[in-house]
Amino acid sequence: MESYQKTLEEKVVVAHIQLEKKVEKVQKEIDSLNIELSYKIMLLNAPRTFTWKIKRFENTLPSAKSEFLIQIESEPFHMSGYKLKLQLKPNGQGIAENTHLSLFIAVMKGEHNAILA
Repeated sequence: MESYQKTLEEKVVVAHIQLEKKVEKVQKEIDSLNIELSYKIMLLNAPRTFTWKIKRFENTLPSAKSEFLIQIESEPFHMSGYKLKLQLKPNGQGIAENTHLSLFIAVMKGEHNAILA
């Protein structure tokens, strides 16, 4: 009888240790989800405008037509969690060349790419 009780107590201890490990794992997952959710809430509340001031813009078109200046790039900025930058081609690109200004949004590698949907 004493041997049976000792075996039973050992099984209870092992089950308790396994349960503690599972609880710890679930707590880590909850913490990770809370961080991700907090970040996504922050992104939803972030302003969604970007102002880019280009100094001496009147000089860019003549430089672009002479192919001295192909494009101008903005500083990187974040919007909805993505790291972006603007690329302006004053003399256009492709079928817009020599007739239009071309503006592109470039998506860059950012630190939160892994959690963005």
